[in-house]
Amino acid sequence: ADRVGDEVHRGGLLRFGVSLPGAGETPLGLPADFLIASDGRVLAVKYGEHAYDQWTGDELATFLAENLGPTFATRCPTVKIVVPDTATWAACDAYVTPIANNAKALGYAGVFATHPYPNGTVAPDWGYNKPQQLGKQFWQTEWSQENANGDTPDPTMTSALDMASHIHTNMVTTQMNAWNWWAIYISADSLITQDKTGTRENPALIQPDDSLGKPYMFQRGYTLGNWSKFVRPGFKRLGTTDPSPTLLVEAYRDGGCHIAVIAINTDASDVTQKFVLSDAPGVVSVTPWVTSPNDKLAAKTAVPVSATDGSF
Repeated sequence: ADRVGDEVHRGGLLRFGVSLPGAGETPLGLPADFLIASDGRVLAVKYGEHAYDQWTGDELATFLAENLGPTFATRCPTVKIVVPDTATWAACDAYVTPIANNAKALGYAGVFATHPYPNGTVAPDWGYNKPQQLGKQFWQTEWSQENANGDTPDPTMTSALDMASHIHTNMVTTQMNAWNWWAIYISADSLITQDKTGTRENPALIQPDDSLGKPYMFQRGYTLGNWSKFVRPGFKRLGTTDPSPTLLVEAYRDGGCHIAVIAINTDASDVTQKFVLSDAPGVVSVTPWVTSPNDKLAAKTAVPVSATDGSF
């Protein structure tokens, strides 16, 4: 539905056709932990259309404070509301700041989120951290590779390393709490019928290559697995130092002795690197899982961790 103006603020959610689920359920009857507040089902905004269809930051803050927040607090109290989920990085703060200035809206905002796409020539400020300063999680909810000058499927490590570098920037530099890729799967028929402009031929983890044959997992899918397989809910990011501009390192740990160290070598040559774990006496060995031109998230021989200084 299109934006329906001030009537939304006065009339409440059901006034404009939002069918609220029962506690902990989506309209499809599936478990729901989070709801994106700028989704068309909730805010009556036609996503991705003209600028005049989008709400201002003050409008969204008012709606969150007076309608969306109170309704979900009553009907679905365990659901966290995710806002503003803007399509570009630069647009995010135009919504975060008004919500921050509205105490009721801020109390109902469970998570702040955005897509990290540039807005024209405006380069994203990767040091932006207002959500964290407000005590909120900050999610990256969509990233995809496309080329406005003409796209082609890229199943190689070139695409995979570009994705890995973006993950590292968002998770380490910006210190975000979630990272999502768009999309998981697309068929050859969908590529042919949906991409009329030829700029989005490379969107999925599992898709056809330029032969438009059977879809298969691209290297970026296995690369994403270096995070998703090992960095599980409840893990916290540890402090790390990048050894060089071409070797990017991040690490995560649960409440016990499970540690995931992710090293991204963006150089064409192999690198031998020493790592040191601090305050991890229960870790006696680590198992490398490698994604490379010749490996698809492949487990290698375990490496012992020094009992003296935690190095390997």
